[in-house]
Amino acid sequence: MRIACCIHGLDGGGAERLMAGLANRLVESHAVTLITWAPAGTDRYPIDPRIERVGLSLRGESHHALQGIWRSGQRIAALRSAIAKSGAEVALSFCDQMNVLACLATPVPIVVSEHTDPMHQPLSASWRIGRKIAYRRAAAGIALTDQTRRWMQAWMPHRPIAVIPPAIDAPPTGWPSLDREPGPPWRLIAMGRLSPEKGIDRLIDAFARSNGPATGWVLDLIGDGPLRQELQSLANSLRCANSIHFVGWRSNVWAELASAHALALSSHYEGFPLALLEGMAAGLPCISVDCPSGPRELIRSGHNGLLVESSNEGLLCGLNQLFGDPQLRIRLGREAVAVRETYTWQRFLTAHEDLLRQVVNAWHRKD
Repeated sequence: MRIACCIHGLDGGGAERLMAGLANRLVESHAVTLITWAPAGTDRYPIDPRIERVGLSLRGESHHALQGIWRSGQRIAALRSAIAKSGAEVALSFCDQMNVLACLATPVPIVVSEHTDPMHQPLSASWRIGRKIAYRRAAAGIALTDQTRRWMQAWMPHRPIAVIPPAIDAPPTGWPSLDREPGPPWRLIAMGRLSPEKGIDRLIDAFARSNGPATGWVLDLIGDGPLRQELQSLANSLRCANSIHFVGWRSNVWAELASAHALALSSHYEGFPLALLEGMAAGLPCISVDCPSGPRELIRSGHNGLLVESSNEGLLCGLNQLFGDPQLRIRLGREAVAVRETYTWQRFLTAHEDLLRQVVNAWHRKD
């Protein structure tokens, strides 16, 4: 197949990492063009040189409605031209705003993939209306969870929607023992964009009030984002600046996981929490709030992780339980690694190929 893959950019984030990984695997058997609003020079994930890389340099915020309409028109025209020039038979789009404009732009059948929980992701009224209209032009959809699939089906009647959870890499050769208890300091990590939906403020609050700082634990925040200064001020105000470190974005996730002793997820909502999945695959004891959607599908609380009430107090209680029980940490980490067998790249790749091929065949039959 000749496939055009579309996403806003590759400058960090779980959906972006998945798109880069998928495109790199698709190009083993197909002709792939990877198109982003952002310029290719901003990529943080490596792209196979066999992929035709198109950066449209049209990313940016609009400051008023007329500018937004103008920008959307520019993006639709540029995207239509790029897809046509690529000779693609089918397009695959990741993430909400790109999905809307790609549906309106593409001259070929398109598969749209949602990578957050659309029932909780904030979008303006104009984008919500646009999504309702545009998704009816899609040939098929992809959801990360069955809950999201049911939501998408309402806007895409009579279209196939596949549930394809994310994929994770296997840990590198020589991965450290699961019983990684030497310390202190012991390192609790959280990985993700420092933005409101990730709930890092409540994780900082819960950690500061927990028994962690007094017993040799530190909290390392892997990622960057618009709330960094605000969150640093919060850590300072709670007198925990020495125990809470803002590490910034890191390209080598496995290096961070290898030196960690536990992982926390504090999001208000997720599409499917890739950071949690990677922490479990690494053999870390993981604690997650029971937010929509994804953590409940991964964690059996007390067996392969801790699932706690989605609140500051829920995190506080869970952290104290985790910090105070070394044997619990070891047991949770040993059970967590079973996710490696389920969330494989081969499964993820095959599911996408099957759906894309189904769409291409249906298009040719219609012609």
